[in-house]
Amino acid sequence: MIKAVIFDMDGVIVDSEPELVKVEIEYMKDNGVKIVKEDIDEFVGTNSYYMWGELKERYNLNKSVEDLVTENREKYLQHIQNSKNVKSVPGVIELIKALDENGIKMVVASSSPVSWIEKIIDTLDIRDYFQFLISGDYVENSKPDPDIFLFALDKLGVDNKEALVIEDSTNGVKAAIAANIKVIGYKGDETSNQDLSMADKIIKSFDEIELSKLI
Repeated sequence: MIKAVIFDMDGVIVDSEPELVKVEIEYMKDNGVKIVKEDIDEFVGTNSYYMWGELKERYNLNKSVEDLVTENREKYLQHIQNSKNVKSVPGVIELIKALDENGIKMVVASSSPVSWIEKIIDTLDIRDYFQFLISGDYVENSKPDPDIFLFALDKLGVDNKEALVIEDSTNGVKAAIAANIKVIGYKGDETSNQDLSMADKIIKSFDEIELSKLI
């Protein structure tokens, strides 16, 4: 029996990947480097410090990793101040409400910084459904390491066999498997290039989740 569901945020709760990629490409352009979406696909699910550390080395960026992270975070946070840039993934709000009605605990466990998580969850007006909002900044190692999911289990007070993860990235699925938690891979339009084949189940719509089989 599932007692808790751990949600990734970007690409699972909010359709943020296109907006985030747009901001990252613009920020790199501001720093004199032209990239395309495919250049950063591998970083989906990882945290900011890992991604910008890799990009700094790869493109010989002059700024420190700390400055790159801080400036990009501020740029994206400014972007999502406009609520029009924050749209939920179809069907996920209905799933969240149904889980809540059935007494299932929920957390957000996202590699994004907590400022983004809070802003997005509050804009969607769904904070009250979650016991905790967990950022990748809270743990030492980012996905695909299991740290963030192990941290979530500890906060929830549930065993790994009593939890379910919903992820949309290769790194996220690997992290859930490393934590020995059952994982559903959500294959959305914007992350269709992510390899979710290791997930216990792959869905293209949240309507495919049968609640009766979870509780």
